[in-house]
Amino acid sequence: MYVEQIMTMLGLSNLQFALAVIGLLILVSVAFINFKYSRARRKAKEQNFLRMSAPLVSPVLVKDLPMPIRVGALSLVSVMLP
Repeated sequence: MYVEQIMTMLGLSNLQFALAVIGLLILVSVAFINFKYSRARRKAKEQNFLRMSAPLVSPVLVKDLPMPIRVGALSLVSVMLP
């Protein structure tokens, strides 16, 4: 009876009330998914920042890497193995 009283008080038909409930459910689910997505994106951004602040290779090794040789559209890298 409580739902019928709310419907009567607001002047809604059964269809209007059902559509309002569905709309609210969609709104809440979109807000929840958006919150989860933004939180995951923020965590990934923080992890990426941590990776960028502590490089895996030293700058000396990066400086000693061979430059690629460009032949037309191909890019070849000459690597000398120890």
